[in-house]
Amino acid sequence: MVVPQCKVRSKPLLLDSIPVVLDNESFAAELADESIDREALLDFMKERGIGCAPGIWPIHLQPAYAEKHSNDRLPQTLRAARRSFFLPLYPGMADDEQEFVLSALKEALVELSTEKETR
Repeated sequence: MVVPQCKVRSKPLLLDSIPVVLDNESFAAELADESIDREALLDFMKERGIGCAPGIWPIHLQPAYAEKHSNDRLPQTLRAARRSFFLPLYPGMADDEQEFVLSALKEALVELSTEKETR
């Protein structure tokens, strides 16, 4: 899955490959507010050209472990997986790029919180 790019200055803000991110180009976060829809948050960020993606993949469901552990009961791990997402973050990211991502994230959380209150 290739995540869309965002041009802030001349550098793209993106995650290259999901769910495996091995080169320190992203930061995993988890939504604390269970009522905010993660997919709506990801759509909001994508509309602003920010490459975010669903977060962690529970290890007990990954192919190397699933045969022996897919029936394990790990409700907190599954909850975290449903609530987590990756934000672009990498060593060469400029301050204004970081601010752009954080501002969009704050805007998304406010808008999505307001939407749930009006339902």
